[in-house]
This record gives sequence, structure tokens and C-alpha cells, in this order.
Amino acid sequence: MKSLAKPIAASLIAGLSIFTRQATAAPGPIVTPISKNEKSATEINKAFIVSLFPINEPGKVRLIVYKPEQKRLLIKLLDMKGTTIYSFYAGKKVTSIGKDYDFAGAEDGLYTFQVSDGESVINKQIRLQHVKVKEETKISIE
Repeated sequence: MKSLAKPIAASLIAGLSIFTRQATAAPGPIVTPISKNEKSATEINKAFIVSLFPINEPGKVRLIVYKPEQKRLLIKLLDMKGTTIYSFYAGKKVTSIGKDYDFAGAEDGLYTFQVSDGESVINKQIRLQHVKVKEETKISIE
């Protein structure tokens, strides 16, 4: 019997997978454009068109502005308090603007993209939410 005890114990130990901790990788922050019309994050004005949508990289969004009229536009990114984080002017001769924004290091909350030609304004909001990492413990017996 003693001669069988060691092989049996060894096979039991080999058949058991040790408790493993497996952390799912954090996909990064989730950025959700908020729109009055849930089907589209595009808003059309007489002087310009503004679209905002998430891109394939976590925490990034793309702002696209099309302006058929030759007007200068001011484009701002505002935080939850209304403070300007980033702004730039699009010149009169530019007909379209495409810009990616990365929110990986930003705090959770509502952010606003504001596009203005001096007469009219379009505000596009996004909700930023970081996802917590989930830990799992798995046991398998073979």
C-alpha cells in the first residue's frame, strides 16, 4: 500500500490547479457621447455641423466639425465646472476639422465640447466613467 500512496498523492496534486487570481485588464475609461437624439451624436446648425463619437481606443472620442460657410469657429473643451481645458480657432478657409481627444487621465464626470461662430453655439456633452478592475478566483479540478 505504501508504494501506491506516493503515486496517488502525486496524481491528485498534479490534477488540481492551484488557486489562481486572474485580473481582467482594465479597458480604460468609457466615454459616452450624450445626444438629444440617441441614434446620432450629430447636431446641425445653419453655419456648421458638429459630430462627436467614441473611437476604438478606450477613453478617446473624435470631434468632427464641417463648416460650409467661411466663418471662423472657436472650439472649446470644458470640464464639469465650465472651465476651459482646451480651445482653438478654426480659420475661415478651413472647411472641416477632425480632432481626437484622449480622456485617459481625466476625472469622471460630464465634459462639454462647445463650438461657436460668434452668433450660434452647439454644445456636445460626453460622460466619462472609469471602469474598475475585476478580480476573479478560479479553481479547477481535473
